[in-house]
Amino acid sequence: MSRGRLVACLLINLPGTCFQPIATGDCSWYTDCLEARHPCKDLKHSYATTHGQPYCDIFKGVEKNFSKAGQRFFQYVRRCLQIELEPSLHDPKATCEVIEDTAIDSHSECF
Repeated sequence: MSRGRLVACLLINLPGTCFQPIATGDCSWYTDCLEARHPCKDLKHSYATTHGQPYCDIFKGVEKNFSKAGQRFFQYVRRCLQIELEPSLHDPKATCEVIEDTAIDSHSECF
């Protein structure tokens, strides 16, 4: 990680809800929190903007078409994936590649 990126990461103040994704399960967490803390959008490993946010929005949009049990499943998975990534918000040295690997590895835990 470059010195400039490390300093930028440390200077970003995130709202408290970023550290409690279980409270909201909101899809904007990926860009408002994860991408804000670790800008990866223009890099090869950009999980938050290429997978996290887009797929979260898709699944959240169709969840109403499922039974109550199905809706609870979608909500559980959404929160679980964010909870698995939340520790990276505390790590100013977390790389985009490590964040993406953590996210992908968490899929088997959350699904």
